[in-house]
Amino acid sequence: MKTDLKGGCFILDPGARKPGELRCVIGRKSGAQHLSQHLLDLLGAPSPIYAFGHSDVILFAAAGSASVTVSGQVFEMPSQSGLYIRPGEAFQITPSPQSSPTRGEEVQEGAKSNTLSLDGRGKGEGDPLIRILITVCPEEDGAKVLEEMPDNFDGGFPERVVEVDPSKKEAMGDRFFQVLVSKGVGSDQVTQFIGEIPLSKAPSHFHLYEEALYVLSGEGLMWTEDQQGAVKAGSIIFLPKRQQHSLECTSKSGLRVAGHFTPAGSPAENY
Repeated sequence: MKTDLKGGCFILDPGARKPGELRCVIGRKSGAQHLSQHLLDLLGAPSPIYAFGHSDVILFAAAGSASVTVSGQVFEMPSQSGLYIRPGEAFQITPSPQSSPTRGEEVQEGAKSNTLSLDGRGKGEGDPLIRILITVCPEEDGAKVLEEMPDNFDGGFPERVVEVDPSKKEAMGDRFFQVLVSKGVGSDQVTQFIGEIPLSKAPSHFHLYEEALYVLSGEGLMWTEDQQGAVKAGSIIFLPKRQQHSLECTSKSGLRVAGHFTPAGSPAENY
């Protein structure tokens, strides 16, 4: 289900999907000009080997943990961590054994035995679920599936995984954020962050970047001037550059989001 707001902003409830289906949820067809975002749910089996050409690619483990092979190098990706993939590299994602969503992680309920349930498992299945957000900038021709993993890992940027670290949280008014993947690990085009929002409504503002938000937990309202749309765990929000907006948290326990934006910079820059 999609809710359209002013200026090209929208809220997307992706609904139930079959595990292994790579779905583009933000892209040129939906109005984005600079970044695209894909959603991938895996249930036990590894993904195909994907490559996105000469684009920057950032993964985010929205639910569960995984082992990710990047052009021959293997990285462990804990839940709610980010992983950076350099232009020209390929990757394959394998759910970690006994991986399951942590507290605060939710996924959309499936209606059939091969779709996903709220506890993060396929109904009737014993394998764990992982949910990965794949953000690409710029997207050229979508994902290519390779038959073999290339051996072209860029050793100039050996550190690729960034985990949540409470000591690195930065305040922005009554809200907090932590930058995960950014220029520090080589991402020149996209910044990835975790945001924590208390029961409150931010003043209306805009950014000089194009942004995608994924709601990890909590409920709230996205405002674009006088229009609003409800958001909850699993909601995807797209915000075009310069669009006035305000994200309101209506949950006493707060709202937690994962954000990606381009051009790269600080989440605190707003106008």
